[in-house]
Amino acid sequence: MPVGLTRIILDHIIRHNPTLRKFMNKQELRDYCRSIRSLNTIESCQEMLTIFQEFMLLVIQKHNKEAVDSQAKADAKILLQMVFTKAVQLNKLLDGVEFDSRYGGKLDNIIDPTAISVIIRNLYETVALFHLVYTHPDSEDKHSIVYNLWVSSGLSYRQRFSATFSTSVERLTEEAQIIDQIKSEIEKTELFQSLSEPNKGKINNKLRAKDYKICFEGNEIKFLSWQDITSTMNLKNDLFDHMYNYFSLYAHPSNVSVFQFDQMFSPESQDFIGLTKTSMKYCSALLSIFTADYIKLFPHIIETYNAMEIQDQILLNFHNHMMRPETFSINDSWKALG
Repeated sequence: MPVGLTRIILDHIIRHNPTLRKFMNKQELRDYCRSIRSLNTIESCQEMLTIFQEFMLLVIQKHNKEAVDSQAKADAKILLQMVFTKAVQLNKLLDGVEFDSRYGGKLDNIIDPTAISVIIRNLYETVALFHLVYTHPDSEDKHSIVYNLWVSSGLSYRQRFSATFSTSVERLTEEAQIIDQIKSEIEKTELFQSLSEPNKGKINNKLRAKDYKICFEGNEIKFLSWQDITSTMNLKNDLFDHMYNYFSLYAHPSNVSVFQFDQMFSPESQDFIGLTKTSMKYCSALLSIFTADYIKLFPHIIETYNAMEIQDQILLNFHNHMMRPETFSINDSWKALG
């Protein structure tokens, strides 16, 4: 039996037998974590996704019904569910697709990296949004302003597309009033009142533009693009620098996406496997950062995290610990590797 396949089978046995996992020595722990975090096989990509899925579902089951002190935190819990379902969908896509036509044609099992890229691009935006709204602001007023810009943006876009979605007149009127209330709530914050007129104008500009991608540098407001948001995440390396543009090539039918699609399923090269594994490295990094940011917002969830098996803790935190300063590490589980 090939060594690689033996490793996969062993990993599966360890993964699904808690007794075996509990008694792993340090070297076995290192080997197991290395085999999964390397994401060198589709199986390890699926295993890593499964670990994230298990953590998120555990949090949803144990904590989602706990009372929160704001609508903002209630929305944060929904965002966790959205990230969870994206991870589940990605894991299903990694199984590949195939098709037998009743007219005799057949598609052998393939993984479509372009479909995976669309979901990861959306995951990027979700994780970036969560960080921008919930964990980057260092004061309640900053959080309130960015959160309210986000809410206003969504409601304003729904006003714009009301005819398309046949939204009731009563609901549109109510939401228009909420938009006005949000503007008033932003203007009442001490922070807004302390801003210079040009910076107040920037916030009003974002309200009119139905946008919320800003951050504060002191009392100065900086506009952000989707590509820029990772600059607020305290990353130590440049893994994310061109991620958004990379996935946008596939989220839109760019000419590049067309000619790459033509090449990626060549029987000789099977480039679709390599492209998929590259995408999953980005995906795992995003999920790791999201996990750390979510625990930062809801600190008591660390107890649930710490109750997980040590290898799961290490793998969930791996990219977050690798890419950010030590203070961002979820816990010290990595020390178990020796």
